[in-house]
Amino acid sequence: MQDFLSISVGKIFFSYIVVFLYLFTAVNCSVLKLKLPHLNRTVRSSGFHRILQYNLSLQEVKGPTQILITQLMPKDIYLDPYQLLKRIEDNEIKIISERQINVEIPAYQAQPFSVQLCSISSTNFHKIELPFHLRYQKPHDCNINGESVLINLENLTIHFRTIKNYTPNLKCLSNNEIDNSWIKQMVEMSTIFKVPVGCMEHLYIVLSLTIGVTISAAIYLCSELLKVKLLNSL
Repeated sequence: MQDFLSISVGKIFFSYIVVFLYLFTAVNCSVLKLKLPHLNRTVRSSGFHRILQYNLSLQEVKGPTQILITQLMPKDIYLDPYQLLKRIEDNEIKIISERQINVEIPAYQAQPFSVQLCSISSTNFHKIELPFHLRYQKPHDCNINGESVLINLENLTIHFRTIKNYTPNLKCLSNNEIDNSWIKQMVEMSTIFKVPVGCMEHLYIVLSLTIGVTISAAIYLCSELLKVKLLNSL
């Protein structure tokens, strides 16, 4: 009897192991079917107002998909919430910051922040454009450091999943909770671009021109006011 119970317990234990291995294999195989996403990140335009563009393709995935991109923005960059208001209300963009973004402070007084970008597509391809602005850089010696500084956008995190009940009007949720239906992928990449900076050796030239223009404008304004006063006195 004791041997029979031992054999029964052994069979039950073996059955549990088989079921566990089956479920583990099934889950991992479903994940492996989704290859790593192909991502291209570029910075368009020039000057202090630019566009960050993401082109992302989920390989070997068919049908509607949704992605979440979490990007750490360096302190040299800021987003204008009023410019992005409609997309923020639609939960396409979520600015993750402990404090309100101050668009007026220079880069050396600002702090990095994170932004989450959501996209829903009827296919496996996603294109996201994010307008951003560059902060004022502290002037330096251009003879030593050059007339520009390098800004580096570094690694990002992607969450993606397929969508079963897709409709053309489907929008991102406000909470965008990450559950087991999402697949997470850390992407190591670097996108570097240049930003013009003021030169210390141009300080006196710029100062002289500023004072000259201010004085000229003041003289012109006074002369026009004097003309008006003389005409009124006649």
